[in-house]
Amino acid sequence: MGMYPWLIWFIWKARNDKVFSNGDWDPREIISHAAAEASAWAMAQERHDRVGPVLTTTVDTTFMGDRCQVDGSWKETDSRSGLGWYNFNMETGEKLLGTCNLWRGVSPLQTEVEALLWAMQCMLRHNKLVMVFETDCSDVV
Repeated sequence: MGMYPWLIWFIWKARNDKVFSNGDWDPREIISHAAAEASAWAMAQERHDRVGPVLTTTVDTTFMGDRCQVDGSWKETDSRSGLGWYNFNMETGEKLLGTCNLWRGVSPLQTEVEALLWAMQCMLRHNKLVMVFETDCSDVV
């Protein structure tokens, strides 16, 4: 049953190739592609514990310029994710913030990375070129 969606997908692709490009697929080729994709997808779903050095980060508490705190909100049961950032300047007291939502990605890590990228783009739009970004996500280095 794990291969069933992939088999249907490749039958559909073969059908479209026939209709739009007059292509012919060998039925064994369809089954082979479906089996390979089903196997690759199943392997991608397995959670692997990381083995290797533990990364530690230090926070530069002496930096007195702009800081931008970034976070992403991800729930498997929700169709949307939330992104947010809060920028403040330690010297001038200037503050900015931004929030948005988007279609939920595949993982909390993806949402955290999207939040960081979006915050970086926003800081560039505000002409803030020197910045310390802070996140609570231990997977983003």
